[in-house]
Amino acid sequence: SVLSVAFSDDGEYLVTGSWDGVARLWNLAGEKLADLSGHDKPIWDAAFSPDGQTIATASVNREIKLWDFEGNVKSSFTAHLGEVRSVEFSTDGQFLLSASLDGTVRLWRLDDRSKELPVLVRAFRGPTQSGFIDASFSPDGRLIAAGGFDNITSVWSTDGELLARLEGHAAEVRSVSFSSDGQTLVSAS
Repeated sequence: SVLSVAFSDDGEYLVTGSWDGVARLWNLAGEKLADLSGHDKPIWDAAFSPDGQTIATASVNREIKLWDFEGNVKSSFTAHLGEVRSVEFSTDGQFLLSASLDGTVRLWRLDDRSKELPVLVRAFRGPTQSGFIDASFSPDGRLIAAGGFDNITSVWSTDGELLARLEGHAAEVRSVSFSSDGQTLVSAS
């Protein structure tokens, strides 16, 4: 079964993450362009870089993989101590955000000049140390929001300062998203 789906920024391609541990790249005609095989556990999330040249996948096996359009692994690394539930590129493509059941959201700097592993910039922890399900950048890349099993949406500056704890959900926060102007943050449980 399919666990996630994402459009490329140009709207021409889709990537799906699946229970079988394979991400698949599709065009809008429904033709499969590539299998991104390499995770040995389900893929919770997949995302395109803003330039469309890289796909990130997040897996139950604690790994993040970065892929090219042909299905080749550009980089693979154990990113967390628990399942990685979400990945998202910054709008400038210089950073990757990951959220995990290990209770951290991690900010990674990407090095486009080589195949080196991304560099961990900072790990964010929620006030309750509960696992995170989703994390998102604000459009200007200055804020990070995340939600998870503590029913709270946390908002940080990218320098690590906890700016807000937004309470009110009766169940885990499964999704967070900023509006395109960055003025509104929504969360869903």
